[in-house]
Amino acid sequence: MKKIIIIIIALVSFNIKLLADTRSAVLLLHNGQGRTFEASLLQTAITEAVTGDTICLSEGAYDVPKDTLVIDKPITIIGTGTSSCRIVGNIKVAIDGEPTLVARLLDAVRVTEKVIVSKAIKGIKLRKCWIGKFFWVNEDIEAHDILIDRCFLNRFVLKKSIKSALIVNSVMVWQGYNTDSNKDDIFATGSNVTFVNCNICYLDIYCNLAATYQNCIIPESNMSYAGLIKNNTFINTLFSKTGAALANEENLSRDNFVQNCWWGSVSCNRDSFNDEYPTFSVTKESLEAQGYLGTDGTIIGAEGGAAPYTLETEGIRIKESILKVDPETRQLNVTLKVE
Repeated sequence: MKKIIIIIIALVSFNIKLLADTRSAVLLLHNGQGRTFEASLLQTAITEAVTGDTICLSEGAYDVPKDTLVIDKPITIIGTGTSSCRIVGNIKVAIDGEPTLVARLLDAVRVTEKVIVSKAIKGIKLRKCWIGKFFWVNEDIEAHDILIDRCFLNRFVLKKSIKSALIVNSVMVWQGYNTDSNKDDIFATGSNVTFVNCNICYLDIYCNLAATYQNCIIPESNMSYAGLIKNNTFINTLFSKTGAALANEENLSRDNFVQNCWWGSVSCNRDSFNDEYPTFSVTKESLEAQGYLGTDGTIIGAEGGAAPYTLETEGIRIKESILKVDPETRQLNVTLKVE
């Protein structure tokens, strides 16, 4: 708690100073003390930071040396939001020693290019970030316990090197990776990766992604890769009636586990080449009209709450169940009320 208060005080002082000086700047926080760097010296601030330090970025654009910012120690970089704070280039995460990160790595920044993980690591956390190209983990390492929370990713590349990941309340233009050859030695076949409350415009895959999708919206897939959507789990997920391999439950259930999903008129407007945030043709009213049962009043996908709309099951639906125990016979008596 004390550390959080120190960071808040430092940020307030930092922002007051910037009101008089509108240039973008970098604030390095270490043990309650702050040092300011010019925007062009963001890499220098990282070099001079030590494990556990926090780097705060004011509004503006941060060009990085040779188009790549290297994060080589467990620190936190916090921006002012994806609409006002941009790191222009790539971010390479290359921390020695296979560390387990406790704090988030990136928070409220827009990365115009890629986030690349090049050394073994556990616990990478991205919060409220915008990744303009894709999130990538090199093939020769392992990354465990990745958490991506309320982010936009142009593409999330699911590979065998990603051993476990949770992506929540996030939006993606592409999920998968389009390649000219089926590189099963690189791409995932059975990774422990789960997408919850996510909007995914397009499944574009050339491998068995073997992920779990829960409370997601997935309008489209690439017809040429239809036979390669295998070993996935889809729960309470919304698909498009015209989404190629995802067009109906019969197609999707051949090589995947499908439970409580719905096929409707849903589409996605996106322009990945111009880094535009995609929009989905789904509203609370459209779900209600299709027979969804509201729980916390929100839709599924990235805008959903803890318990968003769920599908009404077909056929007989149990309205109420009563369980009683007969103490003399030691038998259970079950009463079910149906609609």
